[in-house]
Amino acid sequence: MAKAGIESIRSTQVVKIHTRPVDQCVTATRMTGAALCHVVWTADSLGVIHEWAYDQEKGELNHARVIPGHATSVTDLQPVEDGLWSGQYEARCHKPYRML
Repeated sequence: MAKAGIESIRSTQVVKIHTRPVDQCVTATRMTGAALCHVVWTADSLGVIHEWAYDQEKGELNHARVIPGHATSVTDLQPVEDGLWSGQYEARCHKPYRML
């Protein structure tokens, strides 16, 4: 079942910013003022994590930033209220992530 607000996101865009295969992808939805904000994080086999903001008006993802990652593949991503947890052999909390 889709999260509230995410059901409107369709496969309409291919993002090619990663140079290695994407191993993880997670989303979070938060209220920012009166609007819903959707953020997507992708992590690849080189440990690079990218943050994306979903533009509801245009229906596309916009690259927001690169988050310092791990030396090799990220095996888990978990968004939480105060950051984004990523895991490889060790866990890291990336603070703060911004809700665009």
